Amino acid sequence: MNRDKGEPLQFFSEIRDVVNVLMFYEDVAYARLLESVFLRRGVDLGHACMYVTSDSKDVILQSMRDQNVDADKLSNDNLFHAVFFDRLTVQTLDSVNEFVDELKKKKMTARIVVRFDTPNMVQDSELLKLEQFFLQLSSQHDFSILSSYGADLVGDNKKGKLVRDNIGMHSHVVFAPSFGYGLVVKI
Repeated sequence: MNRDKGEPLQFFSEIRDVVNVLMFYEDVAYARLLESVFLRRGVDLGHACMYVTSDSKDVILQSMRDQNVDADKLSNDNLFHAVFFDRLTVQTLDSVNEFVDELKKKKMTARIVVRFDTPNMVQDSELLKLEQFFLQLSSQHDFSILSSYGADLVGDNKKGKLVRDNIGMHSHVVFAPSFGYGLVVKI
């Protein structure tokens, strides 16, 4: 492992290549900012974007607007898709697959953010399945993935397996405790 130069905001602002990033955050507002910057950079590079989250649609759209991303226009052009869920279901994966199928037809690359703020023990296996699903997509297509989790997972012994299993599946790990601070590690 080696440390990339710069703090998380700089890292997400400069990403050009396909990456699979695992991010741990303490401040959800900072996480949303970093996620939106990650997607904004993708939009600037002509990538389609997807947001899979337990947040409300209004919160995500506002976060995108704060980064000057017109998610409504991108949605109308089939270049932005948001999936809101509180449990992983077949419908969640079907919605993702439909978007991916559209991108394949257009031969487009994509940036995908996956965030679930309050995982509980029942959802851990679902989150790992979702991670594996998206990482499989990224290995088959030109997709970058940003998976965001609250930093409380790192210190929770019961959830330690989820963290350990996830780290090995990503190219970078970002620790983003608060605005202007953090660490980017290339795996």
